Amino acid sequence: NTNTEVGLEERTSDHLLTLTVTAFWQEFRNLIQYVNAAPGQPNYVNLGGADSRGVELNVVANPSPRLTLGAHWTWLHTEVTDTGAASSLSFQQGASLIRRPGSSGGGTAAYRWNGVTLATVIAYVGTRDDVDFSSSSGSRVTLPAYTTLDLSVDVPIRRAAGRSLGIDLMLRGENLFNAVYQQTVGFPGRGRTLF
Repeated sequence: NTNTEVGLEERTSDHLLTLTVTAFWQEFRNLIQYVNAAPGQPNYVNLGGADSRGVELNVVANPSPRLTLGAHWTWLHTEVTDTGAASSLSFQQGASLIRRPGSSGGGTAAYRWNGVTLATVIAYVGTRDDVDFSSSSGSRVTLPAYTTLDLSVDVPIRRAAGRSLGIDLMLRGENLFNAVYQQTVGFPGRGRTLF
């Protein structure tokens, strides 16, 4: 396997804003692949190959000592370059690798005041190919994009001092808008969840 990355980071003189850009190229060879084999013989072998390339962007801003903002985005292109023993629905010559979104990203925000931290995370996952094996022949499908929103509050109850432990109370909600999505065909993502 070969992996090449080129990155650039730029920071303002007051350190309030940081921008990072990374481009990457990857070549995967001898990927593990399932093959039909006689009973007792190995049915997973190192065959096949794929390429991947993309760009990652990351921005972090600190407009005040209490507030931190962040955003990130990834553009990804994958392609099967060698099907190995045989082409299959999940590993087709020239097709993309399954379950890899072409674009994904999100944002974060955290506000701190008197030890209390309020934080939110928004995550976006773009469309991606997958294989639906619910029928005998199976079929290649495209999973739709989805976005989730998480929110958390962390409140210190007792601060750590010397050898005594600190105690925090945390309330966290994930996927607050109850987005319906599948990360893999047939396996629904978790709905609104409170911790």
